[in-house]
Amino acid sequence: MGQAIFITATDTGVGKTIVTAALGLALKRQGLDVGVMKPFQCSGNDAQFLVKTLGIKDDMGLVNPYYTDEPLAPGIAFKRKKVKVNLKKVFSAFNELKKRHDILLDEGAGGLLVPIKNNYLVVDLIKDLDIPAIIVARAGLGTINHALLTERYALNSSINVKGVIINGYKGSSLAEKTNPEVLKKILTTQLISILPFVKNVKTKKGLTIICKSLGEEFPASIGDAFLRN
Repeated sequence: MGQAIFITATDTGVGKTIVTAALGLALKRQGLDVGVMKPFQCSGNDAQFLVKTLGIKDDMGLVNPYYTDEPLAPGIAFKRKKVKVNLKKVFSAFNELKKRHDILLDEGAGGLLVPIKNNYLVVDLIKDLDIPAIIVARAGLGTINHALLTERYALNSSINVKGVIINGYKGSSLAEKTNPEVLKKILTTQLISILPFVKNVKTKKGLTIICKSLGEEFPASIGDAFLRN
């Protein structure tokens, strides 16, 4: 059975899907068979984008067990649609995909405290899946607080945090220029990478730039870097 890692974030809209796609492409270049999962998707086409970008052949019912067209937290969106979330369905899909691939990238919805159903949050899902996590953060003002809060909550919840990835870096403000060095000093884990802002990032050219930036941060095998405990 393969390994898995959860991609979470400090907030919604920080680029989890782009980071997941870039990680997947980088890992595939290391010769690994990569799978993806987006257990809960509330509007948009993130799961479809990942499947297309990474050439995934798995059934969408496994990749994305629960979908709704309203851009809300899953716990609210599925309740509004009168859809009862059965976590056994999610765990079954996860285990099946994990068996099929060397590494499974599991993308969350929003941040750690987003509700999935009554009294069950994203952080609870990560704990139940029993897999490590990567945190994606914005580049600008406020990200130090958001990154530290997310990292410390995850660590206090006994989640194995691999580190933080800053996404969408422009370097156009003083906050962006100073945040990376500050985070390197005060994060308990590590600042894994700083990915640039790329216009039209979902194109082949855009993803190539992101992957190159990601790869340059790892002198050793990217696969080894993420599969290592």
